Amino acid sequence: MMTLHEFIIQHTKINKYINYCEIIILPNGKIEYANPSHIEKLVDISGRSKEDLGILMPHEASVVEWLADYTGCCSIWYDFGILPEQLNDRQIKTIKNLIKHKILSNNFYGYKRYEKRICELLFEHDVNQLQKYHAMRQLKVSF
Repeated sequence: MMTLHEFIIQHTKINKYINYCEIIILPNGKIEYANPSHIEKLVDISGRSKEDLGILMPHEASVVEWLADYTGCCSIWYDFGILPEQLNDRQIKTIKNLIKHKILSNNFYGYKRYEKRICELLFEHDVNQLQKYHAMRQLKVSF
């Protein structure tokens, strides 16, 4: 886990990545590389076993989107991100600073997919709320 400053040094001065970024931004605004993958890193962050998560997660869920909501983490690529429903100011500040330092694209955008909430509404058969969240998940969050 790295602070924003530590990550900028690691990413630009040591690794010298250009137009490439695959990271997870935790609820506290700190950053971890999405290594070996976004899903594996989110599983690790959750503190649960894959088996436990397999029981918790509905079969119809998009895994990375559900895990982003479950953990409260942002799953970030160079030009877009999957944002948790409970996106907070520390995460927004981190994203804006990564754009400012040209680690993320100037055209970066994110989606709040509401995957966990939509799966719960499917289970509850709440059609009105389901339609509302399906409409909201199409909206881009610009930075």
